[in-house]
Amino acid sequence: MIQQILETAKAHLKLVQSRYDGGFVAKSDLLRAQVHIADLEQQLSESKSQTDIAKCMLKIAMGGAGNLDDTLTTPLEAGMPMGNNLDEWISKALAHRPDLKQLTFQKRIAEKERDKTRAGRLPSVSLSGNYEINSEDFNDSGNNYTVGAVASLPLFTGGRISSSIREAEFNLKQINAILQGMKQRICGETRQAFFNARSAWERIQVAQSAIGQSKESLRIVKNRYNSGLFTITDLLDVEVVVQQSLTNHLKAVHDYRAAIAHLELAAGIIDITK
Repeated sequence: MIQQILETAKAHLKLVQSRYDGGFVAKSDLLRAQVHIADLEQQLSESKSQTDIAKCMLKIAMGGAGNLDDTLTTPLEAGMPMGNNLDEWISKALAHRPDLKQLTFQKRIAEKERDKTRAGRLPSVSLSGNYEINSEDFNDSGNNYTVGAVASLPLFTGGRISSSIREAEFNLKQINAILQGMKQRICGETRQAFFNARSAWERIQVAQSAIGQSKESLRIVKNRYNSGLFTITDLLDVEVVVQQSLTNHLKAVHDYRAAIAHLELAAGIIDITK
């Protein structure tokens, strides 16, 4: 982006140089144009340095040695607007979040444990059977069998069953509270990411219009400066406006892509292959 502005500024410098050589403008115009280019070159140098640092940190985060041999092939583009409305994103989050699924599974275990402890108060019936063959040489044998049924009813357990039931119910209530809090947190994260993504997308559209308008303004001011109607200050001011509009657009695209990633992460459907 700065490289593009620098190329434009260099083209304008040639215009200023031509008008200065023809005696139409003062040397101060030429000096201001040169200072402006020097400032852009400094910004470009700093941007390249920050880019190299970011690549190095990315390489290290990915488990590499931090060299800069790799080149990013995925451009920073806005892509398509996010699909679905807020309610659909929240439904996705509640259906796909792995941490919520895990806690829901723990809740089912706690419910089973509560039901099992409650069953300790109920009567129980068990059946038993036994069959015997009595013989020394298998030529002459005798056999017998027994069948029995046992019924038991817990009349007094010293509070052991009641204590186990209370403990199981407390564990279940605790998990329900955690589950409810997690659902609220997931809904909050999804809403925040959704609104951030929507806001960034709207900013992209506004920034695109601003870029076109600022470039058209730069064209008009350049022509009028060449005709002696505007000063070098007017020309440089419009160059700054173009630079700012390009910066705003790039930042909006970055914020949108980051917000979409956060939205997919909040919904539990992020695709790590993108």
